[in-house]
Amino acid sequence: MLNWSLIKSILEPLTDIAVIITAIFVFMQVRKASEQIRSAESMKKVDRALDYSMRWNDPAYVEWRSYAYRFLTDKNKSHAAKEEELKSDLTIRLKVYNTLNILEEMALACRSGGIDETVCQGFFKTTVVEFYRAARGLIEDIQKRDGVGIFKELLWLGERWSK
Repeated sequence: MLNWSLIKSILEPLTDIAVIITAIFVFMQVRKASEQIRSAESMKKVDRALDYSMRWNDPAYVEWRSYAYRFLTDKNKSHAAKEEELKSDLTIRLKVYNTLNILEEMALACRSGGIDETVCQGFFKTTVVEFYRAARGLIEDIQKRDGVGIFKELLWLGERWSK
């Protein structure tokens, strides 16, 4: 005849141990999954940073980017003259604003944590700082005149990376 109370007294501590082992195992699996998710998110941020590099270096975009930089760094024109050209010439406005918009989007993504700022800085620090310095005065004049926050993220990132 089986002694159920003896069997129960032997199995009860084992059940407690099994529960503890299961809890430890579940904790380790949740932790591992969490690390994998963080790693995947980190890789997505790196991928997004690389996407900006690909957009910026697209051969079809080189002429626009070069024109925008020459326009913004032209010392022979005042900010007022540049503003007037931007208002009156759609082609110039598209080249300059589209160039600055890519940097603005990247700055916004950096600020919001949507991309890996360190990777972006590795690719774009000199570019952002140069365009920031070239465009800052003009952007600030447009902001004052129109009362809008145009390219405010680019100004933020340019200031941040200039330090």
